[in-house]
Amino acid sequence: MGDYLDFARSHYRNELRKVMPDEDSPELLDAMVSDRIDKYNEVIAPLAPRCIGLIDGNHLWQYMTTDVERGFMAAETSTQYTCRKLGIDYLGYSTMLYVDVNVGGERPFLDRIRLIANHGHGSGGGATAGGDLGSMERKLEPTFVADIYLSAHSHRRFSYMMPQMELDPEGQMFQERSHLLVKAGSFLRGY
Repeated sequence: MGDYLDFARSHYRNELRKVMPDEDSPELLDAMVSDRIDKYNEVIAPLAPRCIGLIDGNHLWQYMTTDVERGFMAAETSTQYTCRKLGIDYLGYSTMLYVDVNVGGERPFLDRIRLIANHGHGSGGGATAGGDLGSMERKLEPTFVADIYLSAHSHRRFSYMMPQMELDPEGQMFQERSHLLVKAGSFLRGY
């Protein structure tokens, strides 16, 4: 859900680029960040086969140079680099997808869940847990139809089941189809 490393938030990255002391600085910074990401990738590599994909947050690095030997390319984000190295799908800053859930047993059950994942940076309202939830309700839930709405950025983790009514497929009666709003936190600490 973004924010995999706490190296450079958006404003910090912009300021770094303004004060580069010489032409070697971008290469040195890119190499330093690549070393940190490679260590991170070693730790999370066992999780890679279970990942549906990764989305960018605002704590990322955008490479300024290309180093074929080390494996990064100019304009690529640290998230894209991680995805490529670990064989995980890159999903951008937000994604909409279906997840098929199969529960085994005598009669296998298959359900398709509509999932929205959005890092949520810049969406406002994250000063309190209630603000986080309110922001999700105002910005994600009325805009997109999904069963599960995932958001991150504020580093908090909680969920809320939001009951909603809809017509059954035959259009004969109302039925409840609740939506789950989830603040997924991040790999960073919130302090």
